[in-house]
Amino acid sequence: MTMKLSPLFRTLFCTAFLLGVLACSALSQTPDATTKFRLAQSLEQAGEIERAASLYRELLTRDPSNFMYFDGVQRTLLALKQYDEAIRLIGTRLNKAPGDLNLRALLGSVLYRAGREKEADDAWDKAITAAPSNPNTYRLVASTMVENRLLDRAVATYRRGREGCNDPMLFTMELAGLLVASMDYKGATLEYLRWLEQNPAQVSFVQNRMALFSWKPEGRGAAIEIVRTATETREDIRLYELLGWLYMEGKDVNSAYEVYRTIDRLSGSNGTGIYAFAERAFRERVFDLSARAFRAALDAPLPAVRRAAAMYGHATSLKELAAVPDTAEAGKPDLPLP
Repeated sequence: MTMKLSPLFRTLFCTAFLLGVLACSALSQTPDATTKFRLAQSLEQAGEIERAASLYRELLTRDPSNFMYFDGVQRTLLALKQYDEAIRLIGTRLNKAPGDLNLRALLGSVLYRAGREKEADDAWDKAITAAPSNPNTYRLVASTMVENRLLDRAVATYRRGREGCNDPMLFTMELAGLLVASMDYKGATLEYLRWLEQNPAQVSFVQNRMALFSWKPEGRGAAIEIVRTATETREDIRLYELLGWLYMEGKDVNSAYEVYRTIDRLSGSNGTGIYAFAERAFRERVFDLSARAFRAALDAPLPAVRRAAAMYGHATSLKELAAVPDTAEAGKPDLPLP
């Protein structure tokens, strides 16, 4: 007896059979592609760039939509300095995805390396104009410029981004880092002050960043000029903390003393800030200044819990001054007693 299959059942059976065949075919191809891709990576790492590029090209031809294959091809082409082929490859992909900003930024980078600077600028400009109000657009373009050591252009791109996004506080840390690298210490300090204005609790963070150039006399001098100018327009305790730190970095303890007196006044700490400075001046063996500072702290008036220590510090400083005649003589004309 022959069982008659319904048309629906036959259709489902055939579909399942075909899917199984296709799945087996895909499984048989996937290991081959995976093996070739791993081999291409190994060859690339071993410096066999031409052989790696050949494998990446073969893989991309089979699967043009695979980004890893595309990335492998363009990466090896750049290593081989085959810029024209890399430009054509990126252009082909851009034709399929004209809104891909990463591709546009990459195209600008390759064009620049090929010596086609005007075309590179045009490519970067098209990337920006495609999404002019998106901060990440400017970050993407600027980062490709930094990769090509175009620091000034990256700075200009970030500043353009501030205007395009209508936010003068954008890209503060990015700009500060670039300006430090360009040795524009005044510009970098201005950016750090912007950051501090928005993040007032991060004085220590800003100090750590500025320490990258404040150890240089020219860097410290530029920073002091900018911060001191800022204190003339607004009496912000954080600016004075930064200024005092900069003076101490340069061992200019007399200038630092005046700043720490201002900090003590603004903070209303009744001499405890001056007392802390006096201890530091004593450790630095600037006894004439530590004597003045301990005296000023006592006159603030200092809280009772610290008065005995301040009196002892003052007396010890005077004793050390008497024991070192040169120091005593050097200390006489510096600052009047408060």
